[in-house]
Amino acid sequence: MALRTTDYLLGPVRLTDRHIEALFANIDGPDAKDREFVARLRHWCGVAGVDDANALSQMIWETDDMRAPRWNRDLNPAGIGITSDGTVQPFDLTTVDESARVQVQAIYAMVKKAWHPDVPMPDGARSWMDGKWLPKVRAANYPKGVDQVQDQHITYGDPRWPDATWAVDAAYMGHVERFNRYVPGIPDQRPAGTQTPPPPKEEPPVSAFPTEPNVNQPVIYRLTEDYGRFGISRDQMLTVRGNKFEGRWGARPVSVFCHVQDGVTPGSLSHWSIVDASSTVMIQRDGSILQVIDEDDGPWTNGDVNAPLQEAAWLIALGGNVNNWSLTIEAEADASNVLTAAEEDAVVWQIEDWALRYPEIMRRLIQATFGHYAVNSVSRAFCGRYVAGIDARLTAWLVDAGTTPEPKPAPKPISLYPAGMTPQLAKRFYELHGPLTFSWTSKEIGFDDTRSEVQSWLIRGAASIPEGGDWSQGRWPFLVDVVRRGRSNNVHVYQYSDGSVYPKIVRRDELAKAA
Repeated sequence: MALRTTDYLLGPVRLTDRHIEALFANIDGPDAKDREFVARLRHWCGVAGVDDANALSQMIWETDDMRAPRWNRDLNPAGIGITSDGTVQPFDLTTVDESARVQVQAIYAMVKKAWHPDVPMPDGARSWMDGKWLPKVRAANYPKGVDQVQDQHITYGDPRWPDATWAVDAAYMGHVERFNRYVPGIPDQRPAGTQTPPPPKEEPPVSAFPTEPNVNQPVIYRLTEDYGRFGISRDQMLTVRGNKFEGRWGARPVSVFCHVQDGVTPGSLSHWSIVDASSTVMIQRDGSILQVIDEDDGPWTNGDVNAPLQEAAWLIALGGNVNNWSLTIEAEADASNVLTAAEEDAVVWQIEDWALRYPEIMRRLIQATFGHYAVNSVSRAFCGRYVAGIDARLTAWLVDAGTTPEPKPAPKPISLYPAGMTPQLAKRFYELHGPLTFSWTSKEIGFDDTRSEVQSWLIRGAASIPEGGDWSQGRWPFLVDVVRRGRSNNVHVYQYSDGSVYPKIVRRDELAKAA
């Protein structure tokens, strides 16, 4: 259990209050400013999906245990924009919250080449960050594949005056060893919601996986270019294209969800432009595919978690909104879930293509393919039932290549409450300081186990319990805030005391009910 140089820069938060107190016990006299910065850094790491252990380790190293003038005078948390001791800081930071946001955005952009949309860039730093940092990480000679802690110390360019992903200091990776000494017992980096790593599983050799789809590529349209073909205006196209979690909030595609439109693509697109919904792709009855939302972004397809099935437990336990961990398909069909032969071939081709390009999906087939009903067995019990036939064809594809996939668990609901946990006890944890009230709603926001954010919280807490343990060994962070985002305040972001967040899409036709 430790921070490692091979950990990813983007990942769920993993430090607890106990870790922070251990850190402060090992450095000389942290003041109120230092403590507030750490709290804000953990918060913004949770919003952006930036690993908090590396971010704080980096800050402690760069500021010489929070003693450096660059920190105490200029509030620069990590030497950002400072190439030498004599460099004048090129921007102003006025609060530790601004300092935390700048550091989180700098780390996020190293990987994503963009700013996280829900971490506001401080006004005093925006000009320099837009003009210097973003062009640097987007430059043609910027190293490819930067995504691990050790990648913060890659030098490139002219060896006499090298550029660096973050630092040229040869000893820079020493920050990892020192932070582990200060803060022992950092949980190994893994999906949010797990307490102990699963036992090592022997993976099939790469050669055992298929190398190409076993069906022909269908005709592919792109909404950005072909919106007129599907009966919508340019403005409607732009609206639908904006229905997304930009950058997946630090997550990545590890699963595929199959849906039915209960209609046809032109009608669905028109409807989506009104109610705030989208999908990665849509598949028509003629077997053509329409690409809607970029794969780098999380689509707004899967809706609420409501009485999910056991097969989806591992995915929900990753934390956050399952859309950000998913690529989604909306097929033209109704509640009967009957696809045409061409349509089924297109669904199979699309999933095989994704599996070939996303190794985490390939290694988890068939467990990584879901019908919508797997996360909402109440109001979407019929949606995506055709996935059983798709799974059979994907299984044959894997077996022909020499891989026998693990089957899905039996289709039974997840038990929301682990042994010994009661709704009353869960409510006490969730509402540690009581339910929250806001001016924008007349309703108190607190514990209600019929709601998706609470069900996800319960599943994530249960997944954090060590094997053989009970509820008392799990992590049960309390709700601290709900922030509204999006062009119509339709993304409600539930924020928890461990820095984790649950973004929930409230469709425009439901906003009045939320008020």
